[in-house]
Amino acid sequence: MPAVNRFEIRDITRTEVPLLRRDLASLYGKSDDLDESELRSRDWYFFGNPYGEGIYAGAFSGSKLLGVLGFTPSPLRVRGREVVGATLSDAITHPEARGHGVFSALIKHLVSAACARGYRIVFDIPNPASYRTYIDRLGFTELFYCHRFARPLQWGRLGAPLGRVGSGLVGSLGLAYERILPLRGSQAYTVHRGLPPDLDTLMGASVGDDECAGVRSETWLRWRLSRPDRDYFQVAIRDSRGVLCGWAAACGTTRPATGTSRLHVGDYWIAPRRRSVLQALMAAMAEEAKARGLEEIYTISGSGGRRSYLRSLGFLRRRYATPMVGISPSGESLEPFRRWEYRDADADVF
Repeated sequence: MPAVNRFEIRDITRTEVPLLRRDLASLYGKSDDLDESELRSRDWYFFGNPYGEGIYAGAFSGSKLLGVLGFTPSPLRVRGREVVGATLSDAITHPEARGHGVFSALIKHLVSAACARGYRIVFDIPNPASYRTYIDRLGFTELFYCHRFARPLQWGRLGAPLGRVGSGLVGSLGLAYERILPLRGSQAYTVHRGLPPDLDTLMGASVGDDECAGVRSETWLRWRLSRPDRDYFQVAIRDSRGVLCGWAAACGTTRPATGTSRLHVGDYWIAPRRRSVLQALMAAMAEEAKARGLEEIYTISGSGGRRSYLRSLGFLRRRYATPMVGISPSGESLEPFRRWEYRDADADVF
């Protein structure tokens, strides 16, 4: 490993990424090159966004790659006006290069690039180790917390580490829990792959007068749900007149810490004043998760109202939440972004 007191930050081109597969793998402590799946995901995320290419930047000491970080454009509607922000992602520094300012230099480079593009905000969801760096050293501001919620579906498996007796006891408690807080849908739903033709109408009505919300155009959603090597599906609920009143997208994934298989429900939209539709959507997702043999359904909420309702549906809040942090490249107020109706469309964000 070369000395890291001197390094340069530069953008990595789309064609250069595959050539750096071994260097990228070394950042993650892998002895083999990054596989094709990991390369496809980076190409899709940083260079395939319909709102424009992002930036994938690297810190180099000579020809040695010390760290990487990138952003992708994220469209937002703020106080009725569409703007673009930058979502930071894929931050990693070589273990021997940590503590030498590599991460901070990458952040500053990307914030400057976002400013040159006229982006209103640069934001990220940092891990606990990097949170203080964002706040204390880089001038980021905490915007709000993203809360994780899960609904167990196969209770007996939760007690498996306790042996046969423990598994049976937890299973019995789970059955009692299901009776007290049943998750049942009163409306029929359909499962499909393509976006419903009237989804734009539903999303427009759902956003309404929100001060800050992500722009989820059909083009953007098609891209977001086309991530390589991810099996997304969608659930749609219509009322008695055939009007779309609820929609959600989800994919199966695994909780890294425990290996728990789960159905991650990402973007979901319901018609205004139709809270029963959210219950119907989550009940539909529960049925689909059970059919796939998954152990829980899982979602993220940045809205106080939705958090409260998820609890009433029997979702259990994880014991920790994650802050969203942001910085304005031009020094504008970030106040509108504190009331962001945040929705997460990708299982790998958390």
